[in-house]
Amino acid sequence: MTRGRIAARMLRLVAGRPMDLRGRLMWLAMLPVLVFAMVWGIYVIRQRDADLSAQLQQRAQLLARQLAVAADYGIFSFNQAALDNIAQGVLRESSVISATIIGADGRVLATRHAPAQGEAIPPGTLQSMLDASRRSGGGVSQQNAQWVAHLEPVRTPLLAVEDLPEAAPPERSGTLQGHALVQVSTSSIQTELFEYGLRVMVLLAGVLLSGWVMARRFSNSIDQHIQAVVQAAQKIGAGHIGIRLPASSIPSFARLSQDINSMAGQLEQSRQRLEQRVHEATQALREQRDAAQQASRDKTRFLAAASHDLRQPMHALNMLLAAMKQETRPDERAKLLERIEASSQAMSALLDALLDISRLDAGNVRFHLNPVELQPLLTRLRETYESQAERRGIALVIHSSRAWVRSDPMLLERILGNFLSNALRYTPVGGCVLLAVRKRGENCVIQVRDNGPGIAPQDQAAVFQEFVQLHNPQRDRSQGLGLGLAIVQRLAQLLNHPVGVRSCVGRGATFHIQLPRCEAAAPPPTPSSAPPLHGASTQALPGLEGCRILLVEDDALVRDSYARLLQLWGCDARVHANADAVFAALGHDGWRPHLIVTDHRLGGALNGRQLIDALRHRWGAGLPAVIMTGDTEDADLRQTRTNQLRVLYKPVKPAELRQVLVQLWRAEASLHPSPIDGFSPS
Repeated sequence: MTRGRIAARMLRLVAGRPMDLRGRLMWLAMLPVLVFAMVWGIYVIRQRDADLSAQLQQRAQLLARQLAVAADYGIFSFNQAALDNIAQGVLRESSVISATIIGADGRVLATRHAPAQGEAIPPGTLQSMLDASRRSGGGVSQQNAQWVAHLEPVRTPLLAVEDLPEAAPPERSGTLQGHALVQVSTSSIQTELFEYGLRVMVLLAGVLLSGWVMARRFSNSIDQHIQAVVQAAQKIGAGHIGIRLPASSIPSFARLSQDINSMAGQLEQSRQRLEQRVHEATQALREQRDAAQQASRDKTRFLAAASHDLRQPMHALNMLLAAMKQETRPDERAKLLERIEASSQAMSALLDALLDISRLDAGNVRFHLNPVELQPLLTRLRETYESQAERRGIALVIHSSRAWVRSDPMLLERILGNFLSNALRYTPVGGCVLLAVRKRGENCVIQVRDNGPGIAPQDQAAVFQEFVQLHNPQRDRSQGLGLGLAIVQRLAQLLNHPVGVRSCVGRGATFHIQLPRCEAAAPPPTPSSAPPLHGASTQALPGLEGCRILLVEDDALVRDSYARLLQLWGCDARVHANADAVFAALGHDGWRPHLIVTDHRLGGALNGRQLIDALRHRWGAGLPAVIMTGDTEDADLRQTRTNQLRVLYKPVKPAELRQVLVQLWRAEASLHPSPIDGFSPS
């Protein structure tokens, strides 16, 4: 039975018995230790057995050779007494069962046997060893569980005769006089192997005992924490919201305890407020019937506020929409609409930043390393951030540079823009932000320096991580999301441009990026097939009136919103939920789209890419199409992106979608100047 079958049977035995969580944790912790102990113990014992067997065989071989050398003269001189004495001398060695001297004709000349050590070698085995030795001309070994025997030939070397003729060279090989056999008992190594096995078992028992103690402590600790959480959840569910969990030394349980305590505290406060407001509303209803409607609105607003306290900040948008449905005053509705737009923009900014990180991690961002002249880029940065610096009362100084570097111009501008935005955010009023280019050998180093609060040395590596804001513990969204430097780090790794920061607390910080220098050259235009990261400039262009668009989206809410947006842009849009609905509607009125806009993961047999291939087979391979998806890790979809097939990652801004549609329609018009089926982009 193999070790795998033994482990499987043990697991079935354990699974067949009812066992609590602590027992299962102990089994999970002990099973690897137990398997390792068994495998290691078997290995070392077998290795020791092999070593002892090899030593015993070498000893038998050495004794047999010594016996053969000593018996040479006795056989030659037919001295029986000498042969008996030689055999008896070998028998005195420890663990020797028998010593035998055999003549060249196979006749036993002398033999000595120690019955206390074991039985002598059987005659049949002896004869087979003699035959094997005669065939090979050398020594032969034989062994079983009780003994090890070695048969060594006895040879007398011939002396060279000086006066032999040259035609007959002298024979220098020895003459076979007989054989010497030594048989050694294995009882000694069995005893030593048994004692060694006992020591190994004692050692393994100690290891298993230590592992069992540690596993028991670990399982008890985990079980106690889990039981405490379960009991607290049951009590909270039963209405005992005053329960609180103690702090834990395990980080995961500490966070869980903190979240449960926070939830219980919010529930308790909300219940107290609810009881108080319900009592007041009930009293108001009893006292004044004409105040019932106002009391109902107060209760509704209270329920909305209580729900807001129980939800995460991401649900603020839903609460604002619910309040707007109840509001009838125009001025209040306008305020709610502004707050909804602000919440939506904040959520969109967060999703855009997270999508940028996801695309960078998934390798969906294309880049092109070309010669880049720094001065135009620095000019654009000055124009972009100068007004922001003036509003904050900060001096923005960007030194000119005539250097050329090899990089991707769009991604490099994004990196430097994030550096400047971060510096302006943390520089106090009256401060200064400086951008300068330094030459360092074959490289250029672009530095952005501020005189803000600075960064401690132990925190400088952490600022490039997601959601790290050292000077914003209250997580104020107006001070950023904590994702800008994380995006910078990923872009720099993508471009192989090292970035870093030098800072002292209270003396500001200097962020830098190192780029390879190159000779001046005309940079090629950035390929249009590489979509920009979120936050890049996407100016909406006019020119979609009369464009026929086939829209395929399986989500009803998203489908209706896109259809309404396309209608507002003047498009003739046909909207379907999946590929089956598209094929069912084909051929009824001869309608042919100019563009296809589809989701990638559609309900049905075909996805968005397969649907586009099928429609291009029907209407032509050059039919432009756009795939909108939230899947950033689809490598096949990323590789199929071309100028006539764009891939946009959700959430897609309306201006970005409109710009892509206009570009595709205009490109199609340039390839087909003659209008067909009403194709007339403005």
